[in-house]
Amino acid sequence: MEYARERWVVWAKMSACRMASRAVASVGERYAGLKNRYGPRYTQAMLSAAFVGLFLPVPGSCLICIGSVALIAEFHRTIGKRRGLRTLSLNAAGRRHDE
Repeated sequence: MEYARERWVVWAKMSACRMASRAVASVGERYAGLKNRYGPRYTQAMLSAAFVGLFLPVPGSCLICIGSVALIAEFHRTIGKRRGLRTLSLNAAGRRHDE
């Protein structure tokens, strides 16, 4: 009986270790995905906003903080893809960049 109890405790400890290592790996993958999409600065800004929003006493403040940073990052990403704000505004006006 004592052996079975020790075996169960060892199994429980190993399960906890496995779950923790999977969680760390998942967080690392998501961080790498954010870093690949937005770059290291915006990724750091998003994590900082999440940390600040976590301690605000307003419901949903964490999502609002992250959403605002993500919105700015997507806008910046769009401008970067189109070679700047001037090109973006010219495309919206229906003109070409060469004119």
